[in-house]
This record gives sequence, C-alpha cells and structure tokens, in this order.
Amino acid sequence: MKASRQRLLGWIGLTILLLWSGFLDVGCSRRTAADEYRAAGLAYAKQGDYQKALDAFSHAIQARSDFPEAYFDRGVVYDKLQRYDQALADLSRAIELAPKEGWVYNARGQVYEHRGQWDRARGEYSQAIQLDPGTATYYVNRGLAYVVLGNRDAGLADYNEAIRLAPELEETYGRRGAAYDNMGLLDLALADYNTAIRLNPQDARMYDLRGELYKGRGERKSALDDFSKVIAIDAGYDVAYCHRGSVYLSEGNTTQALADVNHCLELNDKLAEGYYGRSQVYRTLGDHDREERDLRAVLQTPDGQPFQVEVTKRLAELGAATH
Repeated sequence: MKASRQRLLGWIGLTILLLWSGFLDVGCSRRTAADEYRAAGLAYAKQGDYQKALDAFSHAIQARSDFPEAYFDRGVVYDKLQRYDQALADLSRAIELAPKEGWVYNARGQVYEHRGQWDRARGEYSQAIQLDPGTATYYVNRGLAYVVLGNRDAGLADYNEAIRLAPELEETYGRRGAAYDNMGLLDLALADYNTAIRLNPQDARMYDLRGELYKGRGERKSALDDFSKVIAIDAGYDVAYCHRGSVYLSEGNTTQALADVNHCLELNDKLAEGYYGRSQVYRTLGDHDREERDLRAVLQTPDGQPFQVEVTKRLAELGAATH
C-alpha cells in the first residue's frame, strides 16, 4: 500500500501545480467520484450484497480507469462468487497498474488456489513475498500451497516464518496443526489447535479440526464437545453436523446420528460427506435400499471423488447381495 500512497501524494502535488488550468476541476471530481463509488462498494461487500458491490466498483473504474484498488476489490468479489475468469482479469489489470504491490499477487494466488491450480498459486504467493517479505499472510498461503503440492517441509518452514512475523495470527497455527495432523504428529497438531483456539475462541474451524483429531484418537466426548461448540458458534457450519453424527454413530446412537446428517444435508444437499455419512447410518440400521440411494448420491456430488473407491466397492457388495 506504500506505493499506492506515494502515487496518490504525487498526484496531489501535480494538481497543486496545475491550479491555473481546468484540468484540476475535472481530475479532482473524477477522483472523488471514484473514491466514493469504491467506498460504497466496500460497504456493500461487507454486507454481503455482492452484486451492488460489483456495480459500485465498476462505476469507480468508469470514473477512473487507472484505479488499481477498484480492480482489486472487484476481482476479490468475483472470486467470492466463483467467477474466476473475471477475477483473474481484474487482478491482472490491477497488477499492470500496481506491479510492485504484494497484496495484488496474493489475491491472484487465492483465485488460482480456489481453482485448484496450486502451483500457479504458489508462484503468486512467492512473488508477493518477494515484494513484501514482512507480511505473514503471504507465508501462510504459500505454506498451504506447498503442503498440498506434497512439499511439507517447505510448507512448515513458511508456517514457522509466519509465526515469527505474526505470533498472534491464529490461522497459521490452524494450518500448521493440520499439516502436523496429516503427518501423524498428533501431539504437535493438538498443541497448535489449542493455541489457535486460545487466540480466537470464536473460530469454529479450529474446533472442527480439533474435534476431528479427537475423533481419530477415539476420544469421543472431547470430539462431541468440539463439534457441538462449532455448531454453537455457527449453526450453518454444515459439515460439523456430519462430523458429530459420525461420533454418535460410533457410540450406537443412530437416532441422533441420523438427525445430524439429515440436518447437514438440509444445509448443503451437494455435500458428499453428508450422503456418505447417512449411508453409514442406514447400513447400521439395515436399510440397504436407502443406503444404496445415498451411496449413489455421493458419486453425483462435486466433492465425491475421495469416496469413489469405497463407495464403488460397497455398491458392488450390495449388488451381489441382491442376486
């Protein structure tokens, strides 16, 4: 942002020299209008009214075509709406206008991340770090890219650097904890989740991650407590109901398990984990028709790939049992 402020100060200095001309009135009014539209767009985005935010940012760009922050803001909203091509176009334009600003490369990295293009995301985060090596968030984002790409050591190194730069940023501990969790280093993972929760007791994601760890270790009560805490913080956190339902099922409480996975699917009827979880409840109840229906639904969901091998095998077993 320093360079942006310098550009703004430079422009102000130029207008003082041009007071005698009519250029000042036009330029100043256009800049004022652009800033006002951008401020309105930011307010709409904060309220979740993304279409009005897009309209406002577009008006800001019409008023001032060389406004990198407006392109950035509109690109971020496009990313939020999963309109990734438009997001990339706007963020690329912002980079053309502000090529020395790390925050724009970071945002473009986020778009590539959301598209699953992790190597390109890593490259964007590296560029952001090169331009601004003191911003912890860039290391957190690159750390995740490294972990997803299979380079856990590099990912952990980035998380450690982020913690050195910003020891109070809970997101870093959550992501490092997840990396340790996947590596089987559960005590280290638990310590990081605990730190993240201490830093931000209202972050539902951290309780969900810790609950999954407890569940994997067979600590059912602790897992139930954490998943219930997730739901208390955010009643719309769909997957937490699936996670809590799986613990209830492991305890033999099929009534509560079924209630939880049904609620999960009411919140998100395209969630593979929801259909798979409910299929396991029906399997326990001996209702194989409903089990088969939900297993087939898993394969139709956008995120069903991780379940494909197990679901296909179980469907074959069900098919064999009916012949």
